[in-house]
Amino acid sequence: MLDSGAADVAFIFTTDGDLASGKYVILDDDKKFFPPYNVTFNVRDQVAQKLGPEGQKVIEEVQKPLTEKVMQELNARVDIDKQKPADAAKAYLQSAGFIPKS
Repeated sequence: MLDSGAADVAFIFTTDGDLASGKYVILDDDKKFFPPYNVTFNVRDQVAQKLGPEGQKVIEEVQKPLTEKVMQELNARVDIDKQKPADAAKAYLQSAGFIPKS
């Protein structure tokens, strides 16, 4: 809608892939009207118990660098560049050093 001129303002998520292009201005929510949408993993208790403390630590380490900018880039790879989500995730995990490059 913004690109076609049908709208001047849009409600978006700060991790939308289109924002990685840099062609949009993101207005600051100085009144803190919207809650932060931080990235977080969710697992069932049973799975978390199976993972144990070491597995939970791995998840926390992978989650740390997933900033809004990183999420925008990953979403752009899927939404704009049409990469498969699994391929984009694998490339990210490799580049971040979490898994070896194949």
